[in-house]
Amino acid sequence: MVANTRKKRKRIDPVGFATTPEQLEPAVRNVAERNQSALSKTKEVMGAADVVAVLSPHDDYAYALLHYLHVVPLVAEARTVMIFGVTHEPARNLLQGRQGGVLLDDHEEWEAPYGPVSTDKELLEAIEKEMPVELARIDRDAHELEHSIEALVPLLQMENRDVKLLPVMVTKMAVTSMVESSRRLASIIFSYCREKKLVLGHDLAFIFSGDAVHYGPDFDYHPFGLDMGAHDKATARDREIFKTYLEGIVEPPKIIAFAERLLEQGVTWCPRYSLPYGLLFLSEMAGLEGRNLRGTMLSYGDSYRDEPLPRELGLGTTAPRSLEHFVGYIAAAFTFE
Repeated sequence: MVANTRKKRKRIDPVGFATTPEQLEPAVRNVAERNQSALSKTKEVMGAADVVAVLSPHDDYAYALLHYLHVVPLVAEARTVMIFGVTHEPARNLLQGRQGGVLLDDHEEWEAPYGPVSTDKELLEAIEKEMPVELARIDRDAHELEHSIEALVPLLQMENRDVKLLPVMVTKMAVTSMVESSRRLASIIFSYCREKKLVLGHDLAFIFSGDAVHYGPDFDYHPFGLDMGAHDKATARDREIFKTYLEGIVEPPKIIAFAERLLEQGVTWCPRYSLPYGLLFLSEMAGLEGRNLRGTMLSYGDSYRDEPLPRELGLGTTAPRSLEHFVGYIAAAFTFE
């Protein structure tokens, strides 16, 4: 491993995400109080379920915080949380076509509201040692440009001051490559957990970071038009996609069909590579334990229809909200049974 001279991964978005407890705690309290019934229902639905992973948005807290709060607490008590992030345009530009595989991060800690959050160096080294470099490589420069993992860190830390991170960015790759790489990664992590006597969901949990449809001219994507009817069609399709492929028992054929639909139809979910990759990985992990993977949607919303946080709470926005620019949010939990 090349020595890392930049030990702390500094935050890159001081506007959309909370940077201090004084920003974070009032925002969370405001959303929790306004949505007490919905959040209580999530606790009731999941109950004592064996939650090992969640799908969370990574958009501005002012727009999406409710959906974060449905799922982050379900995995935040784990000793280590492995976050599968996406590769947005700044990181893609840096990579200049050097895509394929996953990008690991070797910063020793990440900047966060209550102080630095440590990364799980031991697990990182286990992955780097066993995964071929063409499937997984260290790229701290890409991680310093990518916000999809950063978004989850303040909320994880608020729930668990001792949480450790294992950040992973998934790059553009063919579906066949997703299958090969995710299977190899699952084998490595499954063996590591067996050796260390780690319990999935308790000692090691996973977050898939990603927003659903990105709609409007700014995204060069508005197949249904730009009125309220178009909004309703786009968001209804988000729900239909999840129900078709990711609700109930989730197995590799459904995950592959999900990935192919997003890619072939050009559906603008930003985790169109990372979510199928992460679910293939998780399905393989479930199989190694002799169990099934089950998906449950806990909430759905979007930046146009959801009520944003009051401005006086001090959290800003990095993009507009209108019928010509909106983003969908899915909060979901994945369990082993």
